[in-house]
Amino acid sequence: MKYVLTLFLTSIYFFSFAQFAKVEGYIYETGNRGYINGVNVTAENIDTDKLISKTTTNVEGFFTLDVPENSNIRLYATKEMFDVKKLDLPVKKGKVFVKLEMGRMPGYTFEVTLAEKRDNENIVVDAIKGARIEVYNNTKRESVMDLKEHMSPEFQLNLAKGNHYTILIRKEGYLSKRMEAKVDVEGCILCFDGVGEVNPGVSDNLTENNAFGVLLANVELERIFTGKKMEIQNLLYGTNQYKLKGKAKQELTKVITLMKDNPNLTLELGSHTDSRGNNAGNQRLSDRRAKEAVDYLIMKGDIARSRVISKGYGENVLLNNCADGVKCSDAEHARNRRTELKIVGITNVSEIKSLKRMKEEEHMEEEILTLMDQKEVRAESIEELQNRLNTEASNTKTKPTPKPTQQEADTDVIKEVKESKKPEILNKVKEIKEENKTEEKITETKIDYTKKVKESTNEVNEVIEKPAKAIAENVTKSKSSVENNKRKEITTNLEPQFDDMPGLEVVKEDATLDIKEGVKVVLYRDLEPLSENHPIFKRHKNIESFRDTDKTFNYMIGGFGSMFDANKFYKSFIKPQYKGSFIATIKDGKMLK
Repeated sequence: MKYVLTLFLTSIYFFSFAQFAKVEGYIYETGNRGYINGVNVTAENIDTDKLISKTTTNVEGFFTLDVPENSNIRLYATKEMFDVKKLDLPVKKGKVFVKLEMGRMPGYTFEVTLAEKRDNENIVVDAIKGARIEVYNNTKRESVMDLKEHMSPEFQLNLAKGNHYTILIRKEGYLSKRMEAKVDVEGCILCFDGVGEVNPGVSDNLTENNAFGVLLANVELERIFTGKKMEIQNLLYGTNQYKLKGKAKQELTKVITLMKDNPNLTLELGSHTDSRGNNAGNQRLSDRRAKEAVDYLIMKGDIARSRVISKGYGENVLLNNCADGVKCSDAEHARNRRTELKIVGITNVSEIKSLKRMKEEEHMEEEILTLMDQKEVRAESIEELQNRLNTEASNTKTKPTPKPTQQEADTDVIKEVKESKKPEILNKVKEIKEENKTEEKITETKIDYTKKVKESTNEVNEVIEKPAKAIAENVTKSKSSVENNKRKEITTNLEPQFDDMPGLEVVKEDATLDIKEGVKVVLYRDLEPLSENHPIFKRHKNIESFRDTDKTFNYMIGGFGSMFDANKFYKSFIKPQYKGSFIATIKDGKMLK
């Protein structure tokens, strides 16, 4: 205690008699463009590299620091969007005055004012306060701003050249507003998307070549309410067609973003036609168009089916007088051909993802697709699958190809797993799911309806469908006499995928096969077993069969660690391709659906 008191008194004595000098000064921008506010100024001892003092410039660019007399110091001046300024300075006694010039880095200052959207310029609206403002740098993959309940309707953002920024503004009671800003990226010298009109500030604030300057924007937020309608622009179809084309999918991708930014909304997607053509035909066409678009949102965007419904209006809701019997121009008819979103529900959401988290999940999905050497996996339609399997069955009948033994198949898969990085990807995904403590989709491979090489799909199926721990399991399929009897109809809600296919034989089989317990994906079931040259065995090397207590033969894949993992794989790869497929758990020799 006596020692501590002595040390304390010594410290007081030292600081009481230590001599300090003052370093004061101003910091201004190159080209006499004014003093700079908010510059961080630090002083370090050159001999020891230890921090002595630090401060920040005021609105007039002024700063003051206390430093020991008779010392050599190094001043650092730093501020975002400005080059770092360094100055070595010997300090004697009294006061030292300095002026520091800082050069601005290429880029822009983006000044935004938030207000409610108005129908015309004559309406006066209040500025919006209390919004959450988030900014993410996609180039550097880092969050640069997250202002929660920002109490000012204005905010300022520095946009550095060579960067792509995403800006997300959210306020309860309003549609979330997402904006993209690219500064000298991908051929864009300065490109904004979702902002509206962006104007330079005072002309003196812009350099001759627009290397840097101040940009102003008024960002309007739209109120949400049940019944509010939003038209989807440029969602076009071919004449009397309902299938989605490339540009239409691009527009629906924007809807996916809208729904993810506004998880509290339930929407109706309505399709409208003009009055030309048959009324009933127009109704059927609009029904199919709306359903096709909703299916794309659900599959491509992983949007919950409960959050979006489809509705076809045919020619029943026209925007003008171009009804049957009324002569109108093509342009007037075109106004009625449209797709609209309508808010039909607003709910409270317990958890709102941050922009940073949403971006991290997007980046993870991109990395997984890149490492898997495929950007998209194409899900065949039922008609395409039926035609392909018919062709394969016919080829198999004329030129039988020996099916590899289970041991050969296992050896090939083991070699592929050892040489592939995909297990590392799946482990990384599992770690991220555990870290987020939520069963949300982070890594689900997106399914689209574009063409993809068949081998890529098979490769993904082989690695994901059968984990390494289940590769060594062999399933022996009993063989018996061949019959060509027509299959019996199963009393079930499942519809067999391969019914009435020519050239397919069935094999009688009475024994229940030995299947270990686990979560499986059932591709197909029937009262009669399939022959070993059935196309399903060529498509999947690791098919397991199981005879249930209802005497049906079930053909399945899997070995999943949890129902969650099985469900994600099922939604992505199996459900779109196999009508009537489902997930089941094998336990105690019984199948639990």
